[in-house]
Amino acid sequence: MSGKPKTGRLHTLLKGLLVGICCLLVGYLLVMMYAQGEYLFAILALILSTSGIWIYANRRAYAWRYVYPGIAGMALFVLFPLACTVAIAFTNYSSTNQLTFERAQQVLLSRYYQSGESVSFSLFPAGDRWQLVLTEGDETFVSPFCLWRRAAAQNGQCTAACG
Repeated sequence: MSGKPKTGRLHTLLKGLLVGICCLLVGYLLVMMYAQGEYLFAILALILSTSGIWIYANRRAYAWRYVYPGIAGMALFVLFPLACTVAIAFTNYSSTNQLTFERAQQVLLSRYYQSGESVSFSLFPAGDRWQLVLTEGDETFVSPFCLWRRAAAQNGQCTAACG
């Protein structure tokens, strides 16, 4: 007698049906990952699933059934993050590629920090200087200053109030 067990027709049919269902499920998941724009995850899932299906469905790869989980885990948790890090390092993932300019401007301008009560302010031209008027409740603070100190000083227009 040969050491090779004989399989029946029903066993072969059931095995083929199970492999076909696994392939269809993996195909569906790959299409969904690709549609979401997750190309790297789709490639990883394709490689791991096809090698896993082949190893567990093929009798000649019986010894690899014991090694495959370790190799797949190493590929998933060590090699894939390493490859993603290298891929991101050599691409232009800056703020200009993440958001449009208008959206980035909207996000940044919508942020504010305020502690205590708000102070309203106004800026008025006063000859060669400007006046900053701060108003809080019934108190008003007026401060004259020069915006362009160097240019005003060269022209002799700035006084001691300009600094």
